[in-house]
Amino acid sequence: DMSKLHASFFRHEEVSRQYLWSDEGSAVSISIPIGADVPASKVDVKILPTSIKAGLKGSLPTVQGMLYQEIDTSESMWQIERGGKGVQGSKPRTGTLTLHLWKKAATGIPWPVLVVGPTPDAPEALDATSLYCLGEALESGRPEYGIQMDSATALRHFAKAADMGCVPAMMRLAQLFSAGAKEGTTMEGLEASPDTSLQLYRKAAEAGEAWGQLRLAAALYDPDTIGGKWEQDLGQALAWARGAAEAGVVAGFA
Repeated sequence: DMSKLHASFFRHEEVSRQYLWSDEGSAVSISIPIGADVPASKVDVKILPTSIKAGLKGSLPTVQGMLYQEIDTSESMWQIERGGKGVQGSKPRTGTLTLHLWKKAATGIPWPVLVVGPTPDAPEALDATSLYCLGEALESGRPEYGIQMDSATALRHFAKAADMGCVPAMMRLAQLFSAGAKEGTTMEGLEASPDTSLQLYRKAAEAGEAWGQLRLAAALYDPDTIGGKWEQDLGQALAWARGAAEAGVVAGFA
């Protein structure tokens, strides 16, 4: 059921996607893209009743933190799935590290987020994707799941995730910095800044994010779209719009 799939990043952000997760009722699944030739010996996975850590040895964990609810480690597992045959049909082109976490709670209630915070032994070691997803939950609040709205913490999570290279966090911050720019207001605790918004859209665009390229193009073509005061740059706007179009995002300028 694709409606249950939680894309940790926006639709076209393949260049920076860290993991996807889905709630399947009695279990939660996590998919982490890895290289087609990565052997199992290079995988680093630690599944505990209340926390998860997974990624590749020698690299920062792709996902790490305290889980929303306790899981049954005796039933939980991980595996490497390979797919996409090469030209000769003899070698897979993709690899995915998949984790299946069985819920401990008999109710099997849906999880609003995968990770709710860092582990006590590593208070600063929350991965970028989880920071972003948790920021999303805190921004709007999900009290029915025990998550209260906390704008200040959401902003800190977005900012840290963006610094770690999380493109969706860059995109969300860019939106927040431009929101209400004309009126001088935006999300509580954040002062509107069109210049900062432009910088974040540019950073996302340079990372290969098609929607970031499109929004950067729009801001360069018509600065007023995000409350900016800079001069129009038609050449750069068209160049970025062309890049977005080549990635499948269709747009035009009058």
